[in-house]
Amino acid sequence: MHRYLFFFPICLVLLFSACSSEDGQPSDDNSQAEEIKKITWEEIVLPNTTIVDNFAISDDGKYIFYTQRDNSIHRFEIASKQSQKLYGDLNATYNSYVHFIDGRLYTITFNNNKSYFSTSTNNGNTFTRSEVATLVPFTPYVGFLKVDFNRLFKMPNGTLILPDLISTTVDRISISSDGGAKWANKKSSLLFIHAQQGNRLFATPGSWQGDFGIGSSGGGLHFSDDMGNTWTKSDLKYPPQATDREGNLIGATTNQIQRLKGGKWTLYEWDGNFPFGVSLINRQSGTTLTQRVVDIEFDQSNHLYLLSGSSKGSGNSIYKTKLN
Repeated sequence: MHRYLFFFPICLVLLFSACSSEDGQPSDDNSQAEEIKKITWEEIVLPNTTIVDNFAISDDGKYIFYTQRDNSIHRFEIASKQSQKLYGDLNATYNSYVHFIDGRLYTITFNNNKSYFSTSTNNGNTFTRSEVATLVPFTPYVGFLKVDFNRLFKMPNGTLILPDLISTTVDRISISSDGGAKWANKKSSLLFIHAQQGNRLFATPGSWQGDFGIGSSGGGLHFSDDMGNTWTKSDLKYPPQATDREGNLIGATTNQIQRLKGGKWTLYEWDGNFPFGVSLINRQSGTTLTQRVVDIEFDQSNHLYLLSGSSKGSGNSIYKTKLN
């Protein structure tokens, strides 16, 4: 009898080891138990907009920062419904981007073949602007020129990582150790980095699909714990596309949001209360009019904000919910 009591805990240890993967999740993640919950959305309509490309939310949830197709950047105060232009001129080229991380607003703008990376600690009242690259054909350069992914990552040690794109043949990302004033090129076999959890980055092969899509050429989800130097295949069931303020991974597919918390996936679904239909997807499906996920952000209270639209991955409305 005692022999069996001794053998039983050893079996439990061996079973747990066999079911664990390198990324800390069960290796048989596809068969993991899931819970389905219902959520509702509150719509936040941005004023006087044409097409919104990307957005960011302040930590306190007071301001929404967004960019328009004319490359201008705006600040919208949710309570007063007042909007103010922070950046925009006739010489702006390429898309502008906004990010909000740890109480700081980051913007990426392009003007007359030059790239600028700017920061603000007062919600855009004033900016510190740095020219980080100049486009000179066939000439070596440092820093980034054209951003193709709406993602900026701040690692636990303060390093900023920006997936950028000059051409599909350049295997590099941009990295800054001084808060964005100067950038250097860094080689990486995967460029489409779409989520961060602590020191871990998640990426997929392929190219951008819409403004919040997943890589198109297959190859599966990968993770890196060394800032993109090496990549390892991940067996997570849903590819993460964001991380909430509790550090949980967030995915998004048709008519569903997924959250991985404590090793368990919770699937959040909703009724068709989006203006363009009930289908919420990440990429165009033929000529069918569908609702697309453009971007997802979180405030410090862990409210989820989703920018969604029906045309080319862009839109005018932001929706707010809470994943309980």
